[in-house]
Amino acid sequence: AMTSRTLALYAATLLVVTMDLTQRSPLVYSVDVGSNAVLQCLCQDDSAVMFYWYKQILGQEPKLMCTLYKHTNTAVFKEEFNNSRFSLDTGNHRNVVLKISDVKISDAATFHCVRSNLNDYEFCEGTTLSERFSLVLVYLLSGALTFTTLLAATLAFSVFKMNKRQHAASVVLHICPQESQDGENLQYASVSHQKTNIARTKTDGAFRECVYSSVKR
Repeated sequence: AMTSRTLALYAATLLVVTMDLTQRSPLVYSVDVGSNAVLQCLCQDDSAVMFYWYKQILGQEPKLMCTLYKHTNTAVFKEEFNNSRFSLDTGNHRNVVLKISDVKISDAATFHCVRSNLNDYEFCEGTTLSERFSLVLVYLLSGALTFTTLLAATLAFSVFKMNKRQHAASVVLHICPQESQDGENLQYASVSHQKTNIARTKTDGAFRECVYSSVKR
């Protein structure tokens, strides 16, 4: 029964949050990537017994991050927010601070704080968290882009030279058979020209016939 009541309360809260947030202009908070962020929950109602923090990425519905029960001072973080990077400072119940350590690019979103006394809800000022890139990171990204461009140009030039060599080798292979045939003809002419001694006609004739047969094969 308690679980059903909690789910119903969460569904009702999400519906009201989604309807109300479209009418508010959140504050803007810029931090460096890797630093820490402290988001204030500035509300006027001090009679609240429950507090909620929502994260809303541009174009998406708000997603519940955590719930705080005032009387038990217990914060419950949901799903991917249940890790050591997210915490609540509950020292002042008029301002339940959401702390985000080691800010990442994926943390860029609008964060909303909601208070409830179980009868109605108070929507506090939302905060849009945006990241500032450090100069070191900008230089690293610029260097990586330059290296990638040079590498692509070098690979393209290597492929061009390889294709050029393959084309030249193909041309040589087409020329070689003709050169080989001409070489055989020249060899036969040279051998035939050397045998001109009439006194040894019989022997030379047999020799020429043998050479001729060998060359033509």
